[in-house]
Amino acid sequence: MTSQAPTAPVTIVLTGEIDASNAVTISSQVEQALDAGAKDIVVDLGAVTFFDSTGLGALIAARTACGSKEVALSLRAPSPQVRRILDLTATASLFPVTD
Repeated sequence: MTSQAPTAPVTIVLTGEIDASNAVTISSQVEQALDAGAKDIVVDLGAVTFFDSTGLGALIAARTACGSKEVALSLRAPSPQVRRILDLTATASLFPVTD
């Protein structure tokens, strides 16, 4: 019997402003990770300085894409700006968060 080592999570690091001009980056990076066979994806949001509804929409779409493939998606160290949007929209509970 052969055992496989657990696959390390794929970490996607986002920085700066996440808005309508670049939110698609979230979706494309998550899609790449899924296509590569990731079983666990972590989105690091610690260096995000601005985050709007399009960024949130992209995170929700990423969550849906991961869920359809039974892949875990979590957020790491969301910046205060990200936390504010998650709290204001009551979507924080959709994402496991690690600091």
